[in-house]
Amino acid sequence: MSRRLILFGIVAGVLAAAGWWQFLRREAPAGQRPLVTLDATSIGSLKGQFNASADAARVIVLLAPT
Repeated sequence: MSRRLILFGIVAGVLAAAGWWQFLRREAPAGQRPLVTLDATSIGSLKGQFNASADAARVIVLLAPT
């Protein structure tokens, strides 16, 4: 394969991923609570909800774009 074709494939992949990320639906499925974005002001609310569900299994997933 030529370098030009490989470069084109990489650029096309990056553009496709960026478009998918930009236009991705940011809504929860029906019947599920809405998605939440954590920041400095919402940590207290997260802690309260987490501690209120002490009798159930709880999972916190932290994702970073890096």
